Amino acid sequence: MDLIIVLSILFKCACAIIAFFAARLSLSSLDKRTHFNFKLWIGRANDQAISIYLGCRILAICILFGWVIS
Repeated sequence: MDLIIVLSILFKCACAIIAFFAARLSLSSLDKRTHFNFKLWIGRANDQAISIYLGCRILAICILFGWVIS
């Protein structure tokens, strides 16, 4: 019984990691296709835009992990 629980936790963590990297890869691919230079944008953005972006990024990762683990 304990082995099944451990394997389930490991499987869900692996799924969360795979989902995280898939999301990162798809966002990177989308940026390349739309010719969006993130480094250039972050250098010119104001503090409020950067804080909103970083907050939404953290929220999205929390939602992704919660969705995969549930």
